[in-house]
Amino acid sequence: MTNTKTTKPTMAQRSPIRATLYLVQDRLPEAGALGIHVQDVEPIHALCRKLMSIGYDATQPIEFHQGRNIAAKFDSLAEGSRYKPKKRRAEANTSPPVSSAE
Repeated sequence: MTNTKTTKPTMAQRSPIRATLYLVQDRLPEAGALGIHVQDVEPIHALCRKLMSIGYDATQPIEFHQGRNIAAKFDSLAEGSRYKPKKRRAEANTSPPVSSAE
């Protein structure tokens, strides 16, 4: 007789949700997965929160792809929902240039 006991998949065994990032000039970034699309200044954060709000398991892993490349990978939707990208150097330094007085 074979053992038919099933076990809950661990984090390493679960296949991640495959999400796609769309970065289009002059538009807000977008992300989509499982038929859900969001447009937001922080699309990774927004999509993870949206998926959790409609009932997806917060412990489900997720990968964000841009074309063929993985742009970001998280162990859970909850981790992705807390993600805040670092500001780019040009965006972080928005102070006006200092003029020299002569």
